[in-house]
Amino acid sequence: MKKNIKTHLVWFMLIVFVFTLSSCTEKHVSTEAESADESPVSDNQPVESLDDKQKEEFANSLKTAHTYRTDAQDDAEKMAIDYVTALFSDTPSDCLTDFPLTDEMKAALDEEKIVAFKKTLTDKLGNFNEIFDINSSDEKSYRVVRLASTFEFQPLTLTFRFDENGNIAGFVTEVFTESAVVNRTEYAIEKQVVFGEPGWALNGLITVPSNQPVKATVILVHGSGPNDKDETLGPNKPFKDIALGLARNGIATFRYDKRTYTYASKLQRDTSITPDEETIDDVIYASQYLRLETGLDTEHLYVLGHSLGGYFIPKIDETIMGIDGYIFMNANARPLQELVMEQYQYLFNLDGELSDTEKETLDKIAAEVEKLHTEPLASTDAEKPILGAYRPYWQYLDEYKPLELVQNIKVPMLFVQGSSDYQVTSIDFETWQNAVTDSQDATFISLKGLNHLMMPSLTEKSTPDDYYISGNVSDDFIKSISEWISNQQN
Repeated sequence: MKKNIKTHLVWFMLIVFVFTLSSCTEKHVSTEAESADESPVSDNQPVESLDDKQKEEFANSLKTAHTYRTDAQDDAEKMAIDYVTALFSDTPSDCLTDFPLTDEMKAALDEEKIVAFKKTLTDKLGNFNEIFDINSSDEKSYRVVRLASTFEFQPLTLTFRFDENGNIAGFVTEVFTESAVVNRTEYAIEKQVVFGEPGWALNGLITVPSNQPVKATVILVHGSGPNDKDETLGPNKPFKDIALGLARNGIATFRYDKRTYTYASKLQRDTSITPDEETIDDVIYASQYLRLETGLDTEHLYVLGHSLGGYFIPKIDETIMGIDGYIFMNANARPLQELVMEQYQYLFNLDGELSDTEKETLDKIAAEVEKLHTEPLASTDAEKPILGAYRPYWQYLDEYKPLELVQNIKVPMLFVQGSSDYQVTSIDFETWQNAVTDSQDATFISLKGLNHLMMPSLTEKSTPDDYYISGNVSDDFIKSISEWISNQQN
C-alpha cells in the first residue's frame, strides 16, 4: 500500500497544490470558454431578477437543447467514426486505402502527410481517447459530420465533409464547443453555460430536476487544486454525484470549471494570484449569473464549499449578497500550513516507519512552514514560491481570520464531516463548532465511514488508495443536505 501512496501522494494533499500555482501545467488545461457576460464582481449591491418571459425562455431552452449521442445513425457517421479509428491506430495509412475519397482528397493526401497529421495532433493534445458526441448536418451539397472527441489533454472536434456520392471530400479539426445540454435523465437535465469575468470566462453546468419543481439552487465551490466542474479525482466525480443526487430531491445546482483549471497555462507564471482570483471572485460571478441569466430559483440560493472552498465561506459571505445558507463539506478550519505537515506525517507513517527519503521530505516541508511563522512575508522573495504559492497568496491567508469571520454569518450553516477523512479531520470539525456562537443557526453532522470525497472509505481512516477506487458520494450526505434545505424553507 505504501508504494501506491508514494506514487500518487501529490494528488491527495490538501496543499500540494492546494496552492494551485505549482500544478498549473498544460495537462490540466481545459477548453477555454469563448465568451462571458460583463457583469462586474458584486460590491454588495442588489441585482434584479429575471422577468417571467425570460424565465420561460430559459425553461424552454432546457427542453429543446441538444443532447450528446455516440451511436452512428447513417453511413456517413459510421464512416467518419471508422476513419478516426484507423487514423489513431498503428496503421494510419489505412485511411488512404480503406475509405472512398474524392479525387481532390486522393491528390492531397499521402502516407507521409497522414502520419505527420496524426503526430501533430497527439504531440499537442496527447493520446486520442474516444468520441463522445456526433452531430451531423446538411450544408450546401455536402453532408457534414462533426465528432466531438477527447484526447489526453483537451477535447477537439473532428469534422468530415461527404459529397453526394458518399465520398470523403474533406477532413479538418475545429475547436470543441460545449453543446447546451450534455446530460438528460429521467430526473435531471444539465445545461452547459458560459459565465464569469471578462477575459476569464468559465464553462459551467446547471443541473435542474426534470420531473419536479425546483426547491432551491446550490452553487458548488471546489476544494484545492485546478479542479474541473465535477471535481474529478481518479475515476470519481463528487460534484457530479452531488448535482445529480440533489436533482432527485428537487434541488438545482451550478458547478463550473475552476479558473486555475481552465487557464492553467495562463496562470502558470502569475505570482500575484490570491484566493480572490483562485476561488472567491468566481463564486460571486456564479451567483450573479444565476440571478441575471437564468430562470432558476435564486430566492433560495445556497453555497456549498468543499475543503478549501469551505474554508473560504466566511470570506465569500463578506462579499456576496442574497445567500440563504452555507454548507461546509469536509471544510478545514485550520491554516493550510498546519495541515500540510499533519497530512504528510500521516501518509509517510502508514507502514509504521519513515524512510530516509521521507524524513528528508518532512524536513524540507517543516523548513518551508517555519518560514511562514518566523519570516516577515513582505521580506520574502516575491519570485520564489513557498509550499507552491507565492507571497501575495500567503499574505492574503495571513490576514484571513475565518474563525472570527464565521461569527458574522447571519444565515443558517450546515457543517458535514466524514469521520474517515484524513485530509480534514474531526479537529477541524470541532474547531468550527467551538467558533460559532449560540445565537447562530449552525447544524453539525458527522457521517461515519466517509472520506474526503464523502464516499465510503476502504479503511477506518482513509488513504489515497480510496480515491482510485470508483465510487459515489454517499446517499447519507445527499440526504443530509436535502433535508437541511427543506427544513430551512419550512
